Amino acid sequence: GVIIYFLLGQSEEHLHDVFLGDISNISLHGLYSIYVILLISSIFFIYYWRKLLLLTISLEIAKVQGINVLGLNIAFMLIASLIVSATIEATGMLLLISLLIIPAATARIIASSPHTMAIYSIIISVCVTVCGSFIALYMQLPTGAVIAAFASLVFAVIYFSYWLISNNNRLSKL
Repeated sequence: GVIIYFLLGQSEEHLHDVFLGDISNISLHGLYSIYVILLISSIFFIYYWRKLLLLTISLEIAKVQGINVLGLNIAFMLIASLIVSATIEATGMLLLISLLIIPAATARIIASSPHTMAIYSIIISVCVTVCGSFIALYMQLPTGAVIAAFASLVFAVIYFSYWLISNNNRLSKL
């Protein structure tokens, strides 16, 4: 992708913005677009939460329950595409992918159900974004990179903490 980007004649600075984002360059129109897509995606996930969960657990059961699997998958991909296209300008690819994967992976470690995993994922996303932003501001570093690194650090700490706890519990049972 990077090679094609350079072959198309894009500058290195613009590539830097694509990877790391630049929140200061977002226009008012772009901000309104993000808010509208946030509203649409929130309504979609609230309304279709149970169907999406069932689809995730078992495709066959979802079909038997009468869920339009193809339609729901297409709608989900459309919402995800809208979110990515609206936020890429402000967040950059690094942060966008980090905030899509790392909070969910972290929440999966500590959650006891899909519902609590979704809630924990949102809380973790907000916390790492706020903390990472303050760290970046204080240390005068690129915000997106610091947030991504901080999210990775939080994941690593929680992962190894739970790993140590579970190994300690196994050893104590011997």
